Amino acid sequence: MLSVHIPPGEKEPWHTHTWPAVVVYFRLPPSQRLSQDGKKTPRAELKEMQVTFDSTSQPLHSVENLGNVTYQAYGVEIKPTTKVAVAKPFR
Repeated sequence: MLSVHIPPGEKEPWHTHTWPAVVVYFRLPPSQRLSQDGKKTPRAELKEMQVTFDSTSQPLHSVENLGNVTYQAYGVEIKPTTKVAVAKPFR
């Protein structure tokens, strides 16, 4: 589980995401996603809690909080535990 807290006016460290993840946004003030190539993608403010599923890995990026309250989210990464599927017999 990842806990994300970005104070107003701050940026999170540059990072990537390898695995799919469920993300719960508790507070999402106006913000922008920053890409390695310099592209900035605005994100609208959420007025209530939102849950999303990111099914793919994410390249190097950062998020900048443009609002007046803390950006707050939890991410639960779905990491593989084995490269081989384990079959369970029915009982």
